[in-house]
Amino acid sequence: PAFVAQSELAARLTFLRLLVNLFTDRLEVAHQQAIEWLERGERADALTVATVVSIAAIVEIERGELTKAQARMLRARSVIERSESAYGHAWVAILTACIEIGQARPNVADTVLGEARAKVVPVIGEDAGVVATLDFVHARALLDLGRASGASTLAARGLKSAARHGSLTSLEQGLV
Repeated sequence: PAFVAQSELAARLTFLRLLVNLFTDRLEVAHQQAIEWLERGERADALTVATVVSIAAIVEIERGELTKAQARMLRARSVIERSESAYGHAWVAILTACIEIGQARPNVADTVLGEARAKVVPVIGEDAGVVATLDFVHARALLDLGRASGASTLAARGLKSAARHGSLTSLEQGLV
């Protein structure tokens, strides 16, 4: 039991270091840590696994490795379905949509984001920061679809919290 507790603690510390590296823009380190974490087959709850997979994908999106990132987000989507985290569902949808936009499929991004919004807003509310981020990315998809008025409304909402979006990957979508 003491060994299990120590290994669990080590896994949690690795996860926290991974998050710190992501949010301090040490993306290559975060990516390496995420890959190692996944290769070790760490056991964790669905939200944690989806988060680690998503962190690897964020770096791959930044690198322009959209096919790799897309494969990761397929995994994240299947894992997050086992979670009750509305926040996690929203972030998986946001990153998936960023990839779809990057691959010139704004119609798919529109669908993914619309479905996610319908699922998470009843749980966390309209004013949640992650909903603003979702709307910000959705604005880009709508703009790419030629729906400028809808895009403008969502972008204005997202701009209210642009400094707190948490991911440059999502922030840049609404600023384009």
